[in-house]
Amino acid sequence: MDCYDIPGCCITVHVYNRGQMFEDVKVDGHVYTLNSQQWLSIKALEGTPVYAESTRFGHHKGDLLFAVSTKVDNTTITLY
Repeated sequence: MDCYDIPGCCITVHVYNRGQMFEDVKVDGHVYTLNSQQWLSIKALEGTPVYAESTRFGHHKGDLLFAVSTKVDNTTITLY
């Protein structure tokens, strides 16, 4: 079931790539590329993991970056 099927169940998180290189992230099986200084808005169910799909300073491909939760609803997570 998609989170859009149930009103009010989606959590929105904004991810910003502040780094000088692209950053790949994986959300619910989909890979998204964020170029340098680019934003991505994620709408997902609570508990959805967001993984690194590229190795950069501070993390490796496959590392858990964060999990979508009400604590991060409508906030911005910055990647370096």
